[in-house]
Amino acid sequence: MRAADINPRYDVGVLNSIPIDSVVSRFAELKRKGARLVTKCIWHDDHDPSLVLYQNNQENHAYCFTCAKRYTPIDYVMQSTGLDFLGACAWMAREFNCGIIEGYVPRVYVPKILTANQSRPKDVIRYTYIPMEIVDGMVSCESSFVKCLMREFDPNRVEFLVDEYKLGCYEYSHEYYDDVVFPSIDEKGRVHNLKLQNYCTDVESEHFFHSRDKHFCWLGKILVEKGILPKDSVFDNDCMFGAHLLNKYPSDPVILVESPKNAIVGAAMFSDAVWIAAGNKGMLKYEVLKCLKGRDVMVYPDRDAIGEWTHVLSSAKMRALANFKVGSFCELFAPQGAAKYDIADYILSH
Repeated sequence: MRAADINPRYDVGVLNSIPIDSVVSRFAELKRKGARLVTKCIWHDDHDPSLVLYQNNQENHAYCFTCAKRYTPIDYVMQSTGLDFLGACAWMAREFNCGIIEGYVPRVYVPKILTANQSRPKDVIRYTYIPMEIVDGMVSCESSFVKCLMREFDPNRVEFLVDEYKLGCYEYSHEYYDDVVFPSIDEKGRVHNLKLQNYCTDVESEHFFHSRDKHFCWLGKILVEKGILPKDSVFDNDCMFGAHLLNKYPSDPVILVESPKNAIVGAAMFSDAVWIAAGNKGMLKYEVLKCLKGRDVMVYPDRDAIGEWTHVLSSAKMRALANFKVGSFCELFAPQGAAKYDIADYILSH
């Protein structure tokens, strides 16, 4: 029996659809300011309430205009109580009597509520998560990467994947005016960082659909420089691309690859699995892969990473985490003499 068979399960969509004002009012006093409900943010000395509740047919979250934090209902419970994700789901399911998947009994959690005068220990790093509003505002089909996708795959499928993975477009400079934005969003819906890359869109070039290697950066740092995010922001890049889809498709098989490009190209071709990307060859760490607990995961490493990934995933700790199966696909189909070859290379050449 795998761990997934004995852990409590919750319908995250149902829990995050609980009206945000009902959730926040369990912990704080709400006041009306214009058309919005507001309250004091728990994570800074907030004399003038800066946490605004957004609640309508499309939105159900809280956003702090001082510390730039965005909270879904589950996020707010986690931050207010100190519970982990499962603990917050269990508490909400019990408190609001909903969101429990049939056949599972939630564990009872008694949260320790933090008041506005309390904070976590100073030795605990508080990472900066990029507000989802910024990500949503960048979602676009105009990036160099998506232009390449449109030439190779059904446009309707591509548009779906742009929304699903929240692929954005950002003008980094006059030269790189159509960078693709690959957001790293974890299974809790927190945006860790935004990866910028630019792709060659010239179909006559041998570099078509290949990234410009010398142009790569993280947008989080740029947003700090522009004053959009706080100067003391600390980013945690240990998050897989596409991890936010794991809770959306809890019973689907997972395919793990190295790069966001591989994940998107794979998802464009094969739609019967959740495609996620580690980000780079060295990101295959237990802390990064914890979100895969109990899942069936097919792993397709790039050709030059097959040995390393096979070794890492063969450890007892990794075997207990998830059902990993490493494929040597990129070794079998790589052209003779090709030192580096990935699954996107194969799909795009057939």
